[in-house]
This record gives sequence, C-alpha cells and structure tokens, in this order.
Amino acid sequence: MAAGFYPDGHTALEQWADTVMAVNDLQPPKFRPCGYNSWYSYRLEISEDLLLQNARIMKERWAPLGLEYVQIDHGWQYKEVVGNWVPNERFPHGLPWLSGELGKLGYKLGLWLSVTNISEFAPFLSEHPEALMHNADGSPVVSAEYWFWEPHGKTYSLDPTHPVGARFYEDTGKALRDYGCRYAKNDFQTNIGSGTAVLHNNAMVHGVPVYRLGMDLLRKGMGPDVAYHSCNGMLNVIAGACDVAWTHRDMGNPRGDWESLSAWVNEFCCRYHVSGKFYWSDPDYLQVGQGTLNETQVRMAICALGGGPVTICDRLPELSEEKLALIPKCLPGHAKPARPLDLFTHLGYPQVWDLPVEAAWGKWHVVGVFNLADQPERIEVALSRLNLETGKPYVVWDFFGERLLGEVTPGGELELAVRVPAPAMSARLLQIAPKETRPFVLSTDMHLTQGGVELPEVKWEDDTLTLRGTARRAPGITGKVLIYVPPGFAPAAAGAAYSAPVLSVPLAFETEQQQWSVQFRRQ
Repeated sequence: MAAGFYPDGHTALEQWADTVMAVNDLQPPKFRPCGYNSWYSYRLEISEDLLLQNARIMKERWAPLGLEYVQIDHGWQYKEVVGNWVPNERFPHGLPWLSGELGKLGYKLGLWLSVTNISEFAPFLSEHPEALMHNADGSPVVSAEYWFWEPHGKTYSLDPTHPVGARFYEDTGKALRDYGCRYAKNDFQTNIGSGTAVLHNNAMVHGVPVYRLGMDLLRKGMGPDVAYHSCNGMLNVIAGACDVAWTHRDMGNPRGDWESLSAWVNEFCCRYHVSGKFYWSDPDYLQVGQGTLNETQVRMAICALGGGPVTICDRLPELSEEKLALIPKCLPGHAKPARPLDLFTHLGYPQVWDLPVEAAWGKWHVVGVFNLADQPERIEVALSRLNLETGKPYVVWDFFGERLLGEVTPGGELELAVRVPAPAMSARLLQIAPKETRPFVLSTDMHLTQGGVELPEVKWEDDTLTLRGTARRAPGITGKVLIYVPPGFAPAAAGAAYSAPVLSVPLAFETEQQQWSVQFRRQ
C-alpha cells in the first residue's frame, strides 16, 4: 500500500509503479517479443507446414521491421493435452528441426504451454499422482472440471513444493530450450496460487510464494535468454519475473462484439502505467483478415498505441494484397504506451489515448479517439492534457481519413478543447504537430506513429529551401511522406502531388532505406 499527494490520478499511478520498481529492485523487461502467433488464425489445426508458410511470407515482406519470433500456440503438444510436452504428429520433423528452419528465415521458435496444469490424459498423472496439490480429504485439486478444448477432461494443479513436481517445472523449461524455443507463453497459471490446498511442503506460505516458486523453476529451466510471456497470471505478483503479461480478457477474433471489445479496452488501459516497467502489457494479437474495416482500424490503433509487442495473428497466405498492406503500418512497434487521458472520467472505457512521439528531428502527439458504441459521437479532447505550448499553433491530421482537419492554438487562461466527430464503432488516429513557418513533415501513411519509426532522419536546408530525409521500410513497400507547406512557400517542381497546403511525396522501396527530398520556392 502507498499513500501520497499527487496532482492527478495518472501521476499517482505512474509514480506508484516507479516506487514499486525501486523498492523491490525490479528491472524493466529484457525482451519485447514481436512476431507471429498461431492461435486466433489456426487454433488446433496448426502444423509445421502452416507455420513455415506464414514465416516465409513474413520474411519476404517484412524482414527488417522488427519481427523476431514465430510462436506456436496451444496445439503443438501430444494429443493437445496439457502436461505432456512432446510434439504431436502435425510436427513430424520435430521441434529442433522446425527451430532450425525458422532460424534460416531469421526467426526464433516460440511455444505455448500451461505448466501448472496436468491433464487427466497426461502420462505424468498416473505416474506421479503424489506431485499434485491436494484437498484436505486427500483428493487432488482440480484446476478445471472440463478443459476448454479437446480432448477436454479434468486438469489438476501441479505442486511445485513437491520434489517431483519441482523437477517437472524445471525439466519442462529445459525441454522447451532443447527444442530450440526462445519465447515461451505460459498460460492459465494462477491455479497454483491457492490458499487452501494441501502442499507437500505445507509449512510454506500458500498463495503468492508457491506461485512464484513454480514460475521461477520454469524460468530456471528455460535459461536467461528465453523471452517469457505470462498469460492469465497474477498481474502484480509477476512483476519483474516476466517480459510480457496478458493484462485483459481475450480480444478474440474480429466478430463485431463491441461490448466485449469495450471491456477489453478498459482492462488494458487500467494497466498502462506498469507497461514497460513491471512487464510489457500485451495488446493482444493484430488481425486484419477478418471483420469490418472499422474494427480492423480499432485493433491497429490499439496495437500501435499500446506500446507492447506487436504480434501478427492472421492466415497470411490467404490475405489479399490490400489486407497485407495494413500490417506493416504497425511495424515495428513503438516501445512506449499511450496515456488514456479520460481513464478517470469516461464511464466504460477510455476514449482518448495520447502518445507523445519524439524523433531526432521533431516532437508531436498521436492521439487515438475511440468510439466503440453503436451511435456516432463527438468526443472531447482537452488540449491542456497534451501539454502543448501555449500560444503556438498546431495542425491536426487524420491518419485513417488521410486529410487535414484544421489548426488549433492552445490558449492561456482559457482551457481549449476540440470535439472530434467519431463515427459509430470506430477509431480515429490524429497527428497533432506544431506548425512551423517553413515546410515540415506533417505525417506519413506508412506507420501509425506517422514518422516515429519510419523516418529516422528529416532535415530542412534553409539555403536551398529543401526538405530532405531518410525513410526506412521493407523492400516492396510503397508509401508517402506528407509535407505541410505554409503560406509563403510552394513546391519548386511543377506537377507535384500538391493540394495546398499538403504535398504528398510518393516512395517505393527497393531497399530498406530510401532518401527523399523536395525543393521549395518562396512566393
């Protein structure tokens, strides 16, 4: 528990997280594992062939954009049961071979597991029933009466205080490592945090210490160079002990369930202050192949503003070119979570997320405006919450709509707010950039941060009236840099894609980097 006086709720949350880090001598997460996950796309159909098909497309299209891991979710293990962590017949060459094939493509193997649960169909149960947690009457503790997926059945809680149980936790970690796994997603793990179970070492304090013991044994077996994802874990307890945490319900496949998505957004935003500190808060998986364009844009905005890992989860071989072109707009991820400005004031879920973006050549804000209701709404964005410079004009660009919305100037004593029209069930992504007296980069259509990752260098040359820069994308990608041309300037070349005051500079990447430049003349 902590008590203090703070100017606002956001500051209180952020400083509390910093205090927890300092008092407990916690280090920020070592890994931010971005890549591919098989679950929402294939579930129990996943195979080595399907996985490699998707990995090859990633390599061909987005190799330089920060994707590092290709993770098989539930479905790789023998008969799909938990507690029997050997590959099934859909991986006939074995996991070390698969790890090697992924390595040739530049990726590392990731695997799903649920190490705290033992299925009634797992050989370990009949071999070592003594290693389970037990009830007071001597019966084993059931963690699930009916496991969610085939072959269903009961699952039981594995006791990490028992020597055999402890060895199973550590040996499972070692097995993953021997398979070539360098990213582990451990799911459904809170069951061993029971305060009432009878343990082999019943003198040990129940609950948190037992839970941490099991997780520490697994990580010891995996080794220090395996990225660790705690899914459905104890969110504060796991601080400093994992790289990524699932901090919300499952988003699931796009299906137009806006009520559930609203609840997801609220849960995710309520943990923004610990992301990048305790662990990275996972923004769930990026899917562009299903659902409406509106829902796709909402999920893209969440992914880009969330700050955590970016994980693709589509059937890539089946996507159209139009759908495939959406994915790199979120790659690589921007390693900073947005601040949900109305976390304490909007009932239901935060509608306004602010991501301050800082590049070597400039600073701006990317503001997500979310309306997940079934009616259009005007959503208020208080400019004072963005810490904009008083008296300085700013221009506002709509990323998804690709149009200039106007100009705002924060006042002095008067608090200025803009009311953004938000269609039903949609997200708008606004760039709010300081207006310069000479031509400047307003946005791009290549990444949702609009210059934060894809424009490493921008420079204005006053002697030649030239704006030039470097853009970085994957070969084969096309895009454009959008330049704001203030009064008194015009493009020097005739025929430019210019609709005053915005100039569009087209780019087509043959290599990872492309230089661009535009010369202007004074009017």
